[in-house]
Amino acid sequence: MNTRIHLRLACLVVINFLAVFGGIAFSSDTLKSGQNAFHYSLANGIVVNLLIVVEPHQSNSSSKFSPYSIWGAVDSPPKQVVRQFCIRINSESVSLIESSYTDLGEPREISAFLKDKDVWVELVGSDAGGGYLCQWHFRYSKGLESFVLEERIVHLMEFPQVSEKTTFTYNERTDL
Repeated sequence: MNTRIHLRLACLVVINFLAVFGGIAFSSDTLKSGQNAFHYSLANGIVVNLLIVVEPHQSNSSSKFSPYSIWGAVDSPPKQVVRQFCIRINSESVSLIESSYTDLGEPREISAFLKDKDVWVELVGSDAGGGYLCQWHFRYSKGLESFVLEERIVHLMEFPQVSEKTTFTYNERTDL
């Protein structure tokens, strides 16, 4: 990747960072092939544990996705894809459907942070024209008495105005 692309990607990340956090620092962790486990102690005593399995992409007829419908794939199928994503917030497992992560190719970095009492997890994938930023937004549901996946937003890094947003809804208890 040339220096100009590195600089542009860095600028996009900084701009997004400042817009979301107002300058409060956080760290990201690098993803490797295989099983990746991360622990984040956030403000207000919230603890987030992530388990992400990254495996080689196998193009075959039984695949749920075309190799080109995977984020991070531009001119060829991705080499690596997210096969499993598990999250625990304050020792409680959060239920995730496969389609909220199995279309992510070439995952590189992940981070977790708090924003307005909600937990956000960000994954940066691929590079250059295929680069993307995936954001999962988890909110606390009083009716379900646990955190739930509220939405997933994927932004194309080269053109941040291009994004895909999926909103999730749940049947919550109203008798509380």
